Amino acid sequence: MGIDPFLGFSKKPSGALSMGLSVTFVLTIASALIWFVQKYILLKFKLEFLQIAIYMLIIVCVIQLIEILIKKFIPVLNKILGKNLSLIAVNSAVLGITLINLDTVKYPTLIYAVVTGFMSGVGFLVVILIFSIIMDRIEVASDIPESFKGAPIALISAAIMAMIFMAFNNMDTDKMIINLQSLFR
Repeated sequence: MGIDPFLGFSKKPSGALSMGLSVTFVLTIASALIWFVQKYILLKFKLEFLQIAIYMLIIVCVIQLIEILIKKFIPVLNKILGKNLSLIAVNSAVLGITLINLDTVKYPTLIYAVVTGFMSGVGFLVVILIFSIIMDRIEVASDIPESFKGAPIALISAAIMAMIFMAFNNMDTDKMIINLQSLFR
């Protein structure tokens, strides 16, 4: 999910940073708005079947509003973010995080939804920065076979990174904290 920014913007760390910051900003705002829509409109009127369409509409509207405001009031930031904002609208990772936030039982308050959206954006930022550094190193590597240059090596690198991050998903953080505490006793 969300591999398109890795392939398109992660060749240089500066591009990856601007994309990561853009995604973080949009995810934070969209998570707050979507939480309100989910809780006070969709659940109240039993319109859950419209979630994906409404979420996409909210994300696109948030992105367009941010783009308009940045162009008008902060032209310097507009140069930094550039075309990133438009591409976020079609990024499946943004929709994925908002779908995770729709579970109001799991995220009962607005603060949970906003923090989850923000931290997901920060996680995206970290991963895209790491990937940009890897791609920068691969670009200067001379021992890569010709058939693996370009997109193939990028996708292989992304797959390896995904496997590494999946290992974090299965970690029992409570046990880790207890084990770390016992080390310092």
